[in-house]
Order: sequence, then structure tokens, then C-alpha cells
Amino acid sequence: MSEYIRGDFEPDFVMMLVDVFGEVCAHVEAASGEKPSEDVRNALAKAIMALAENGETDPAALKAHALASLQHSVGNSGRISLISHS
Repeated sequence: MSEYIRGDFEPDFVMMLVDVFGEVCAHVEAASGEKPSEDVRNALAKAIMALAENGETDPAALKAHALASLQHSVGNSGRISLISHS
């Protein structure tokens, strides 16, 4: 997550972003039964930072946005597929 944090954020806000990222990754793991791949982790970090850079400070909103950026397709394969929200 830290490689995606750019800008002048207060240390407490950065810690909150790291916590949000960890919680979202844990949620994805619980939903899929697998640790998120590097691609999924990168997509989650980017989604969180995109909203944070636009001024969002609510952890719940950041989590919801990150999770909404992924499609959970946990079936026989147990994979999580990324979807695009263009």
C-alpha cells in the first residue's frame, strides 16, 4: 500500500489508509478463501488512494469503494475477478 501513497497526508491519515487496506484484503480473503493476489492487492490500493486523493476521509466509504471495484466470483475456482468501473 505504501508505494501508492503520494501527496501530503497527515501520518494519522496514512495509518488509517494502511488499516483500511488491510481490512479490505482480509475481507477479500474471507470471501474467497484465498489470499488476494498481487494484482488484486494493487487494484484495491489504487481504488483506496483514488478516493482518498479526492478528499474522502471516511474509512467505511474507502472500504466500500475498494470492495465495489472488485467482482467477487468465488465459485469452483475460488478466484476473484477484477472488473472495470469506467
